[in-house]
Amino acid sequence: MRLSLLEILEVTGGGEVGGTQVGETFSTFHTDSREVKQGGVFFALRGAEKDGHQFVGDAVARGAAAVVVDRRTEIPSGVVEVLVPDTWNALYALAGHAMRRVQPLVVAVTGSNGKTSTKEMVAAVLSRHFNVLRTQGNLNTETGVPLTILSLEPH
Repeated sequence: MRLSLLEILEVTGGGEVGGTQVGETFSTFHTDSREVKQGGVFFALRGAEKDGHQFVGDAVARGAAAVVVDRRTEIPSGVVEVLVPDTWNALYALAGHAMRRVQPLVVAVTGSNGKTSTKEMVAAVLSRHFNVLRTQGNLNTETGVPLTILSLEPH
């Protein structure tokens, strides 16, 4: 999904610190600095063991054009820094925005065993008639679901 900087600021309640034109758009979103794609947005999430703010420099070195942070960081000029109250809430808010914008039909698979295999079979059947987006592998996680949602494309 392509989101403008203005949308990101409005949805997350963030403020832009440095960076670029408000009209710039972004289409890839990341929480792992090692997976950042050129021109992507990196969310510096705080975890139980690691703080994503430690990896902002790595994300920028790998091509992040914007970083979403909850405290100021040292970044080169030209990289957008979006300062938000809470990076987790910002990620979830953007995913919610994407869901409202696209309004996809959602199929959920639950249970103790076999969810990933079942998900793949359901996706294979539905993809014969519909555009299908599904989590990759077993990324049905706190970060995997919102990142998958942010890869939705409007029909």
